[in-house]
Amino acid sequence: MPDPAVHAVILTLNNRADTLECLASVGALAYPRLRILVVDNGSSDGTPAAVREQFPAVEVIETGQNLGVPRGFNVGFRAALEAGADYVLMLNNDTTVAPDMLAEMVRTAEADRAVGIVMPKVLHYDHPDLVWST
Repeated sequence: MPDPAVHAVILTLNNRADTLECLASVGALAYPRLRILVVDNGSSDGTPAAVREQFPAVEVIETGQNLGVPRGFNVGFRAALEAGADYVLMLNNDTTVAPDMLAEMVRTAEADRAVGIVMPKVLHYDHPDLVWST
């Protein structure tokens, strides 16, 4: 049986440098069935164009305005589910991820079908030895 399809939904509003760094780390995930979607919530700093130029395989949805975090993510979730995602990875644009994170999360979710949400350990960016959330 093939690995489940995962669609990463990354919400952004400006912060182009953070978004590009996030996409570089997500692009390095060791997971075979990953599709990456950026929902741009009305950036004015050229983020959508930079994403398209540097990451042409990434789908970009421009909302045209700041819909807020919940509505912005919902745009991406809807697109992911309509495209056949088995799982949706929700990320803010100021995150970076370890290469094995997604494979471990999917393995955990698949091990127990009663599991509805899986969250990785989150470390502080500037102090990776300090846990922010588990």
